[in-house]
Amino acid sequence: MLGLCIVIMAVTLTAASMLTVRQQRLDAVYDMARSLERAAAHDRQLQEVRIDIARRVTPEAVLQMAGVSVRSSLSRWSGATRCRRC
Repeated sequence: MLGLCIVIMAVTLTAASMLTVRQQRLDAVYDMARSLERAAAHDRQLQEVRIDIARRVTPEAVLQMAGVSVRSSLSRWSGATRCRRC
């Protein structure tokens, strides 16, 4: 009878430890999935910011931020594209 009680206790402890390990694995998978979702959300947000920046930054806006007039910079660039021998 004592041997049967020991076997039952050993099986019970083994089952409990296996359930604990299983729960830890499930928690780890859940945490990993949440991390991947957050990373994807950050990627989407970053893409939206990049799109917003691309919409706002035009050559004219960059020149204006630099304090250069658009007409003077265009005349300077138009001369640089010509062939010097022509």
